[in-house]
Amino acid sequence: MKIIRVEGDTARASLSGLEQEIDVRFLDDPRPGDYAIVHAGFAIDKLDPEEAKKTLDLFRQLSAEGLTPPSGPLPPEK
Repeated sequence: MKIIRVEGDTARASLSGLEQEIDVRFLDDPRPGDYAIVHAGFAIDKLDPEEAKKTLDLFRQLSAEGLTPPSGPLPPEK
């Protein structure tokens, strides 16, 4: 997910246009624009933008082939 806004230990994050509040207390210095791996509402690691794009592209490809990534199908990239 891409972090949009950080407020203390929580942040607003987006994935393919869907937004949710996440807990960022496990990340070092989370900032808007960072990409994070999120599990059960907790950001558990950061990804550089290139790695995030590769991962999201792979999930979209799996979804297009009828396979569901761990978080469920992703909507097409906008």
